[in-house]
Amino acid sequence: MEDYIINALIIAIFIYVTRMFWIFSKRKQTSQGKLLFKTISLFILLHFIVFPLIYVVQINRNPESIKIEKSIIESEKEIKLKKLKSIKQRTDSILNNNREKYILTKLLHTDKNSLEKIIWREIDDSRLVFLDSIIIRGNTKYRVIPDDDIRKLVTIYKSDGTKLIEFSTTSKKENLAEIILEYLIDLNSEVDLINEQIKIVESNAFWNYRQVLPYTLNILFTSNFTPQSRTANVIYFIHNIMVAGFLLTFIIGLFQNYLLVKDE
Repeated sequence: MEDYIINALIIAIFIYVTRMFWIFSKRKQTSQGKLLFKTISLFILLHFIVFPLIYVVQINRNPESIKIEKSIIESEKEIKLKKLKSIKQRTDSILNNNREKYILTKLLHTDKNSLEKIIWREIDDSRLVFLDSIIIRGNTKYRVIPDDDIRKLVTIYKSDGTKLIEFSTTSKKENLAEIILEYLIDLNSEVDLINEQIKIVESNAFWNYRQVLPYTLNILFTSNFTPQSRTANVIYFIHNIMVAGFLLTFIIGLFQNYLLVKDE
C-alpha cells in the first residue's frame, strides 16, 4: 500500500508540472516560445511517466529483458525481502501459536451460538460481555492516517479476569463468531500472499515506478540499465531518440529566443 501511494504521488506531481508547462505555452506570445514550452510538457510526460511505466511492465513480465547492475538488483531485493520477511515472521508466529489457535477454534466450537448473538456494538468502547467461562471486551481502533484500516481489537479473559488472548482484525462482520472466523481465515490467506510476494521478489520481478525512475532519467549515458530482449531494445531506442530530439529542440528553441531578444 505504501509503495502504491508513493508512486501515485510522484506521478501526480509530474502530471501537475506537465499541465503547468502546457498552460504556460498558451501564454507565450511567440510561436517559438509556445513550441518550447509544449515540447517541455510532452517531454516530462513521456520521459518521467510513460517510459518508466513501460519499463516497469517490461521488467516484471520478463526480468531478463533489461539488464540492471547486479549490485542494484541485490540492494533493491534486500529492501523488499526484509520488509516481507518481517511481516511473514509476525504472521507465522501467530499461526504457530497453537494456544491461540486452540482457544479461538474451541470458542467457535463450544460457544458459537453465544458468539453469534454478540453484536460488535455491544462490546465496543471497552464494554464487557460475560459468558459461562470467559469475558470478552472489544474496542475499535480508528484511522491515525488516511490510508490506515479501521481495526477491531478483541480481548478475551478467563472468568477470573486473567487475559487469555488479544487480537485485532479489519473484519467488517458484526457478530463475534464471524469476526473470529474471518480473523483465522485472513491469517492463513496473509501467509499465502506473503509467500507469493517473496517468490516474486526472488525472481527479480519486483520493480515498481519509484524504483525504476532513477535509472531511466539519464537514459542516454547510463550503463546500469541496458535492454536485452528485442522488445526492450525497440522501446529503449525510441526513448533515446525522444530524449535526443528534445535536447536538440530545446537547444534550438533557446538559441532562437536569444536571437529574437538580441534583435529587439
